[in-house]
Amino acid sequence: MAVVVVREAVRDDAAAIVRVRARTWQSAYAHVFPQQALEAMSSESSISRRTAWWRDVIENAPPRSHALIADVSGEVVSFAHSGRRSTKRAIAIR
Repeated sequence: MAVVVVREAVRDDAAAIVRVRARTWQSAYAHVFPQQALEAMSSESSISRRTAWWRDVIENAPPRSHALIADVSGEVVSFAHSGRRSTKRAIAIR
């Protein structure tokens, strides 16, 4: 039986988070979004841009904000991000 370890994400987890997100969206939303758009999530430029974004989120997290990963045998298999609601008002799109 595999042991799942849940822990706070660290800077070096950013690329793995991006890969998990891309694979998840490609599987879960194949019937919703064009294949080309989903495949673009795995492009080198997209991975690089999103990895930089996640590194910033992890390193500069505001108080009460958390990035967590689930690790199985040294591999990131899932992630979660939580925190306070933004003080900016949401814009409703009609």
